[in-house]
Amino acid sequence: MQSLHYIKQFISLKTEQLCPSPPPVTQALLATPIGPSPPGSCVTFYCVPGFKIVGPRTITCKNDLSWSEMPCCVPNECGDPPTVADATFTPEPPYSSGDMVTYSCTNVDTHELEGPATITCQANERWSASPTCVLRECGDPPTVVAATFTPAPPYTPTETVTYTCIAKHTLEGPATVTCQADGRWTAGPVCITTCCPPPSIPLGTFSPIKDSYLPSDQVTYKCCNGITMTGSFTTNTCGSDGTWSVTRASLPSCEPTVCPPPPSILHGFIFEVDRKLTYAINELIHYNCNYGPKPGKAESNTCGPDGLWTDVFADICDE
Repeated sequence: MQSLHYIKQFISLKTEQLCPSPPPVTQALLATPIGPSPPGSCVTFYCVPGFKIVGPRTITCKNDLSWSEMPCCVPNECGDPPTVADATFTPEPPYSSGDMVTYSCTNVDTHELEGPATITCQANERWSASPTCVLRECGDPPTVVAATFTPAPPYTPTETVTYTCIAKHTLEGPATVTCQADGRWTAGPVCITTCCPPPSIPLGTFSPIKDSYLPSDQVTYKCCNGITMTGSFTTNTCGSDGTWSVTRASLPSCEPTVCPPPPSILHGFIFEVDRKLTYAINELIHYNCNYGPKPGKAESNTCGPDGLWTDVFADICDE
């Protein structure tokens, strides 16, 4: 019984000369799990991923049966996120492992984000790959048949392109289209085939008179007063190719047979006997000047072979 008492006393002495198990460190692991340890024993800590150790990694059981200074594990930290041109990010620092920041372009009307909008502070204290803000662009403007446009690419939002139709075509719709924020163009115009004004005929005219004519538009010819029209065609039609159906060789002609009433004069009058609606070719009429004719002027006028009076502006009388 006495020997058993000495054994228990020896075991008690041995236990009292050991350091207790090392206290736990938050977010840390022991290199080797260890229980109560004698003076001089060492224990090494490792932080879990995303944390770094502050203080001594290894602690020692001192002679007073206490452990040396304990370390602690603090989250890894990243510096400022990468600078992205034309972009801002949130939130503000500091940033620990696992924290995220989100980028947005400063002008969403002209720029768009390319790449991940959100990046992460990694366990190695580096940021994941950052995005870029690229200038938003439109592709080529809408194709308009029979038209050209300016300026040349590239095209960014709010930029415009102006179309011009080639010859024998008329623009229908907006001449200018705009590159929009979504990278699409506004609706473009069309160029419609047109005819220039039709060929004219001497001593005649046509109607209607317009700057340009659409395919299937038709004009009608007629001669001036008292002139007879000859020829098979009195109308002309604008074709789908921008040409007129009747060419110059086939146009009608106006053959004068009479003249209209002669021009009136200042400071004089036409003899009543000469007043009528039409006059025969080569017919002569007489004026009477109140104060006599101007030197070298005759008080007469003649209906010419072209159906016009020989003196179109009969300024013949003295004042």
